[in-house]
Amino acid sequence: MEAAEMDLYYTMGMAMWSGLQEVWPRIHHAREFLHHVLIERITTDLKFCLTEHIDQHVWKHTYYNLIEQLKAHMVANPENKEYYVKTFLGLVEEVRIEIVQFIG
Repeated sequence: MEAAEMDLYYTMGMAMWSGLQEVWPRIHHAREFLHHVLIERITTDLKFCLTEHIDQHVWKHTYYNLIEQLKAHMVANPENKEYYVKTFLGLVEEVRIEIVQFIG
């Protein structure tokens, strides 16, 4: 899990230099892995997850940091604003779907 978080953070940093579109598949893969680990942990060790606030940890690394990066990219590259808004709205939809599935 830590390796995936580090890779995600490193890749998001790379995006500032090479462009988000070029590294998005790698970001997406790392985020999917972290989600899989979270679901596995919740179903096998809920007490640990509650004690260590794993849900908040994964949220920060898979959504919050990425949203902040998107905002920074939008400011730095206003000509690609449409792409960043579309990506942001896709993340919001992912969150909505996950919440519905998790609660449902």
